[in-house]
Amino acid sequence: MFTNDLEKTKSFYTTILAFELIEETDNQFSLQVGWTRLTFVKSNEEYI
Repeated sequence: MFTNDLEKTKSFYTTILAFELIEETDNQFSLQVGWTRLTFVKSNEEYI
């Protein structure tokens, strides 16, 4: 998935939803959600 604000997105998923952060780089991060890996990638585009 894409996001234009990695820090805000990561904070929401790790703090509020308590998903486990399993990998992080400067332009992406991945979370473990049950048996699924959810990855967010930095984008300069505005998303709703």
